Parts: sequence; C-alpha cells; structure tokens
Amino acid sequence: MSNQITRRQHQVPQFYLRLWADGSNKVRLYDLKNKTVKHTGTKKILFREFYYEEDPANPDNRIENGVSFSLTHSAMLSKIETECAPILKRLNKIIKNYPKYSQNSHLNKDLSSYLTIEHQKIIKMFLAFQYLRIPGAIDQKEYELQGSSLQQPEIDYGLNPGRFVENGFNYFNNQFMALKMIINYSFDSLFLTSDWPCFDMKDSDFSPLLGEELGRSSEVIACCTLNPRLRVILYPKHFPSDPRLHAGPDIIIKDTPDSQVKNHNTLIIQQCMRYVVSNTNENYILKVKRKRN
Repeated sequence: MSNQITRRQHQVPQFYLRLWADGSNKVRLYDLKNKTVKHTGTKKILFREFYYEEDPANPDNRIENGVSFSLTHSAMLSKIETECAPILKRLNKIIKNYPKYSQNSHLNKDLSSYLTIEHQKIIKMFLAFQYLRIPGAIDQKEYELQGSSLQQPEIDYGLNPGRFVENGFNYFNNQFMALKMIINYSFDSLFLTSDWPCFDMKDSDFSPLLGEELGRSSEVIACCTLNPRLRVILYPKHFPSDPRLHAGPDIIIKDTPDSQVKNHNTLIIQQCMRYVVSNTNENYILKVKRKRN
C-alpha cells in the first residue's frame, strides 16, 4: 500500500471519466454555472483537495487507500478501481466492436456473456459508492437531517465525506446489491455523465430519501451511465410498474431508442450539481440547462 498522499481526490473517478475521452484523451466538460465548455484531461476535473480526509491539514488517505476500514473485501475506493476499472474498460471495448444496429444480436450476446454474476456484483459495488461519494449526495443528506433530533456538530461529524461513504455503504449495501439491473445500449446517440452520475428517483414531487428508499420502496429506481453507449437502471424486485419484471432475470440487456437516450441525458443535466461530461460537442446541453431551473 502506498504511503503517498493523494492531494486531488476525485468525487468521480478518473478511470470512469476516461471512458468519455476522445482521440486526444480529453473530454468535454460543460460548466452549467458559467455556461462554458472545456476540452480537458480527466485529472484536472471533478476533484477537491483532500476531500475525503478527516483532517485536511493532516491527511492520511484513509479512503483513497482503504486505511482503517473493515468493509468486505476491503472495498474502498482503491479497491473499487482495481476491480471495476477493467470491467468498465472491457464493456467499453465490447460495445465499440459493434457500431451498427445490424450487429444488435451479436452485441447483446457478447454483453450477456461478459456480465456474469460476479461482474454484476462489482458494478453494483462501484455504483453504490458513486451514489454516496459526491458532494451533491452529502448536501442532500444534510438538508434531510435539518429539523431532526441531531445537533449540527453531530450532523457535521457524520457527513465528513470519508465517514459518510463508509457508513453509508455499510448501511445500505445489502439492499443495493439486491436490486435488479437493466443494461441499455445505444447505437446512434451517446449517453452523457456528470458530477452526479448515479442517482435515484421516483414518480413523485419529492426526491427519495438518500440511502433510505432505494431497495426498500417499490417506487424508487436508480440510474447511472456506464459509458457513452451504455447505461444501467437499478430497480427493486417488487417494482410495480411492469409485472413482467417481477419474474424476469436479475439482469436484462437490451437496446434503447434514441428517445430514451435523450430522456436519460435530460435527467443527467437536471440532476447534476454543475458539470456535465460528454464525449463529443453537444450544443443542446447548455440549452437544457437554461430550462432546468
């Protein structure tokens, strides 16, 4: 284990962001606050210095390197990269091998063969951490705790990013792992990602309570983009909107029309805190931003 202190601690990991890189190894970063687009490398984006440290003045890399935690399989952020990065990279390679809709059945077969139960578990582990590790999730939980019996010092202690990720993962890992998966792939349109790539939602005027309803409520699902042509939807076994899903397999893999890609990307833009990441120049991103408030 390295003793080197990671200064730039990414809330969205580089191995994931690099899947959106073009031939120059750069992504398009849309800053919705400043209404700008930057063509940039992944090292310089979506990070905060010493973000996960208990004491930024005396950092110990406890989250980045998995120090002092006892999660199953030492599943800290460095462990996630070791296990999940090759899987996401392989999925990206598979889908690039089939650029045409006429290759639909071959792509489906290859994805189905590769997405074993073990690979599904590792992807879910990555998604569970990504659901928790970003500032937007912590801000949401702080808002939810206002008016509770907890005093502000207690709230601040629990919402230390490193502690929040560890405790949150331990708290709802089992219910997250029990979710079923729909893997959608696209041919003509590309999926976006953002500074809040994995989030839950339900058909309601109110957002789900973070970490409380996903996997417990039959109405709550989560979604995340896996690469520019692949996204995942996580849903409970008792999801009510489609009875056919109840008796279906734990993973469904199918193509998705351009209209659903557009809807997904609109959700990404609406959900993000500030930044959207794209593989290509997409003028509509800033247009959607103007409508989201």
